[in-house]
Amino acid sequence: MARYINLTLLVFNLLPALPLDGGRVLRSALWRLKGEFTWATRVAADVGRAFGYLFIVAGLGLFLGRSSFGGAWLAFIGWFLLGAASAEARYVSVRQALGGLRVRDLMAPEPVTVAPDLTLGAFMDDIVWDKRHTTYPVVDDGKALGLVPFRSVAQVPRREWDERHVRDCMLARRDVPVLDADEDAIDALAELTESEVNRALVLSGDRLVGLLSMSDLARALEARPRRRRRRARARSS
Repeated sequence: MARYINLTLLVFNLLPALPLDGGRVLRSALWRLKGEFTWATRVAADVGRAFGYLFIVAGLGLFLGRSSFGGAWLAFIGWFLLGAASAEARYVSVRQALGGLRVRDLMAPEPVTVAPDLTLGAFMDDIVWDKRHTTYPVVDDGKALGLVPFRSVAQVPRREWDERHVRDCMLARRDVPVLDADEDAIDALAELTESEVNRALVLSGDRLVGLLSMSDLARALEARPRRRRRRARARSS
């Protein structure tokens, strides 16, 4: 029985569908044939999605027609293939869009900062009222200490704003993503995706040199395809 299961898994893994090993072999062959990794990935991902749809349809047919539990399992495998192949294609598209960009190209180089000993009342009156951001780096004598999200201050009762300080509400540096200005944008995206803060301090040693947000990366992802379309129209005209 174990040999049968292992053989089945081996055959399944050799299907020419990303992200299975067979799909990676297909992508490598297509890449070598045409020399375009992105195109090869898209084709292999399309094949993977085709297998996913095929398995889902076949599995639902078996489950509904014969009440076979194996049909439900086959449909689940198809659903997995469909999602995984789409994720591979999205990752390559994102990598292409952010290719060649570094954190310094996308970050806000001079973000509004606040001191840790500033009272929350002064923070709201002197900083937030004029500079309406959602997150502010906390800096003391040139050293970055962390971030203070506006939502953390909003959770403090108004009557306590003149008694409590920014340091009481801030996220310490160890709890937020920290990047280098020369780090690749695609690596920065991975770090921000894994964090709930959606902001990263860009440091040189302990000194703050910028602030990077998911919004900055999203704008870069939207801008690159538009620039490519404009260049394509310019060449065609």
